[in-house]
Amino acid sequence: MIERINFPIPYPTLVTCPFCIKGCVACSDGAIEIDHKEAWAQIQRPHVIKFLADNIETVSRELANLFNCNPTINTRNNIHKEDGKWTLLEMTTSEGSVWIAVPIEKRKPEYFYSESEMNRWLV
Repeated sequence: MIERINFPIPYPTLVTCPFCIKGCVACSDGAIEIDHKEAWAQIQRPHVIKFLADNIETVSRELANLFNCNPTINTRNNIHKEDGKWTLLEMTTSEGSVWIAVPIEKRKPEYFYSESEMNRWLV
């Protein structure tokens, strides 16, 4: 059995009567009007997954805008320290900022959760 997902119908809908074209007991003109306040459209789960997969970039952008989770990442500068060359990145989100010093050579990056902590490291 295929799972179905219920989506609300946003406006009143006119549906063709499933029993007849005209003149049955369920309808008067071959159509039934469904009130949008109490109706749900059942969509098969594979169709929803296919839609999401086909539109992943748009869905991702919409989710990021909806939940305000678009990080901005800027390169602050490239620095030379005694232990090598580093690129300093600043990543800002709606939750706050973090600074990341990424070594050019293969080493672990340094993470700073305040600008003053990063400035102490730079000295």
